[in-house]
Amino acid sequence: LRLSALGHPDYAKMIDIPMGLPDRIIADGPFYESDNPKHWWRIWHNWDYVKDYWYQQGRRDNAFVLRNMGYPKMGDEHEAKYGPGLFKLIEGTLSTIEAGIDGKTVEEKKEILSKLSYYRQEMLDCTDVHPEERDKLLDQFDEHMREIMKDSNIDFVIGEDDVYEE
Repeated sequence: LRLSALGHPDYAKMIDIPMGLPDRIIADGPFYESDNPKHWWRIWHNWDYVKDYWYQQGRRDNAFVLRNMGYPKMGDEHEAKYGPGLFKLIEGTLSTIEAGIDGKTVEEKKEILSKLSYYRQEMLDCTDVHPEERDKLLDQFDEHMREIMKDSNIDFVIGEDDVYEE
């Protein structure tokens, strides 16, 4: 049994299907109840079974990827169920920065730095966007971080251990 036969792009686009995954999905499912024949694929879809696989492949924002593959409704549903993806979070933080950081407290600036550091780490292996676009975002993060760190009151060390979760 191929996972692509279960109908969701999260399964259909998998190159190397982890051993035993189809059997586990069938044994644990169905995950969605519906009498609507158009929802046949939903019955067996569960992101939790494949999120680690896709993360290892460089996927950081599944809703973004689904929308770009031509599945905007699936992208919206994914985001509604699992929360905003990385690119929505980045968009929100960049909007905050563009609105101005001069009036922000030291703690607010540290939080922004923490977010940017986290986004930077996540983007290093990201395959959701073209490498040129990814590099532009990384440069933008670096520029904003340098600007914020000009504040002499900021004592912030950027490291790989920085983890920010919304």
